[in-house]
Amino acid sequence: MSVIEGLRRRAMDSPGFVRWARRVLPRLDVRLHRWTGGRLTSSPGAGRTLLLTTTGRRSGEPRTTPLIYTRKQDGYLVVGSNWGAGGRPAWLLNLLAEPTATIEVDAARRPVVAHLLDEGERTAVWAELVRGWPLYGELAERAGGRPLPVVRLTPIRPAPD
Repeated sequence: MSVIEGLRRRAMDSPGFVRWARRVLPRLDVRLHRWTGGRLTSSPGAGRTLLLTTTGRRSGEPRTTPLIYTRKQDGYLVVGSNWGAGGRPAWLLNLLAEPTATIEVDAARRPVVAHLLDEGERTAVWAELVRGWPLYGELAERAGGRPLPVVRLTPIRPAPD
């Protein structure tokens, strides 16, 4: 295990660090993503990130969240890990209430529609997701073994003229 990996594991095992990271890192990642066109993130080795902008289910206001993604066919897969905490993350609850959203990948913005994968669909892609970002396996363990939800974000194609 590398020194960096050891530090990451110790930090992720610290409830204080996780509380701090859940508040600070998403804001930092939104700024980094927009400033660098998606080339930098606060989590080296995390893979590629996108910015997901949903409509707040209570406020009706836009809410932007950075998420690690895996490109799959004509869409993007994202995981609702909620840092291994119980319950679903706010962005997922927002998508369940209103499945249309906007993503920013690199410097391009595009509208998407969200689909929560059912158990069979999720199982079919889970190993690939964990290979891409092994922390998902640890977060699933931290969440008490509950299956972490996976969402497919499919770009909405403009209607032909």
